[in-house]
Amino acid sequence: EIYNDKVYDLLSPSKIECSLRIDESGEMVISGPLSSEELPLEDSGIQLISEKDIALGGIHATLITAAKGLHSIPVKKLSHLNEMASRCIQERTAGSSTEHAQSSRSHAMLRVEIVSGRLLKARDKLEKAKAMVPARQNACDNNMLGTFRLYDACMVLRRDFDADVDEVALNMSGMNMYSESEKDFEIEVEDGKLPGGGVKAMKLKGYKAEGSKTVAEWQSFLKLKTLSQVFVLKKKKEEGEWDLKHEALNQEKERLAHLLKSAQKDVEVAKTELSELLSQSAPCVGGSMLLVDLAGADYDHRSGGQQKESAAINKSLLALKECLRSLANTNSSVKPKFRDSKLTRVLEDSLYPRSTTSRRNNESTTVMLVNVSPASHLKKMTLN
Repeated sequence: EIYNDKVYDLLSPSKIECSLRIDESGEMVISGPLSSEELPLEDSGIQLISEKDIALGGIHATLITAAKGLHSIPVKKLSHLNEMASRCIQERTAGSSTEHAQSSRSHAMLRVEIVSGRLLKARDKLEKAKAMVPARQNACDNNMLGTFRLYDACMVLRRDFDADVDEVALNMSGMNMYSESEKDFEIEVEDGKLPGGGVKAMKLKGYKAEGSKTVAEWQSFLKLKTLSQVFVLKKKKEEGEWDLKHEALNQEKERLAHLLKSAQKDVEVAKTELSELLSQSAPCVGGSMLLVDLAGADYDHRSGGQQKESAAINKSLLALKECLRSLANTNSSVKPKFRDSKLTRVLEDSLYPRSTTSRRNNESTTVMLVNVSPASHLKKMTLN
């Protein structure tokens, strides 16, 4: 149900509110409440990080988070369908419009899909595999953060800098941070801040009498061919402990990276199994029918909640009308604006399936049944 621009699950025991999200294939997914489970401590990437470093922040949550989909009911005979329809009618929002006192004040949708037990199991396997990947990735990031905390970071001016040759201490988020080198001139820190951009004047340690200069000026003063600003990591002074900690973190890094690759492989295997299952199944399996009962447009001049309901209905119907007009006009280069309302976002894959979505450009057939009032005072609005 879509009511006041919010989405609800009519088949849930307590009519829960749902959220919309776009999955990695670009398909709209309607999700219910989230359920989370923490990775074991030994797999979280924080076991080797001190409490002091954890308190500094930056640690990623290693939660295996899964969103429950809309509730569904197996339909094997007509009585099952009637029972479900009765439940939906009872839960659906009704109220008064400007025409009568028993009006639907929301859009209701019912999706009927042909499935098999094997298909449902394959989908569930894929969703569970996908939920594991972010937690494994966060564990790897935690390990990298622990390694980063073994260093003091500073900015230096380096002569003869070569990004392909100079030793990289750590790569975080695609940014290389280099190891110390005898080619470095350390920049003086003033007021706890480093100069940035390579343009601002800066002082160098050991050259206090020379004052502040830009990188170009220092290059000229030091008579060097090249001089570059480089982000450098210096080992923290920890007597006899640094190498042991670094080695332990490196070993953990390899183990966590293996777990991440394994989780990613599980997703690819599950995708392949699902795709093969669909290709081997009867053509009707996976096919669906979407029944949509739209609330009627209402030019409401009342106040309060009733007017708000009418405004939400009219806005979504206008968005749907504009999308249908855009789809009907094959000569136009303007794409339908499905993001203008929750209603059109939910209907997008049915009206305009793309190659990346589960329907893979398969055409759908749309039939519209219009309940037209014979009242003369509604003629203009009916024609519109």
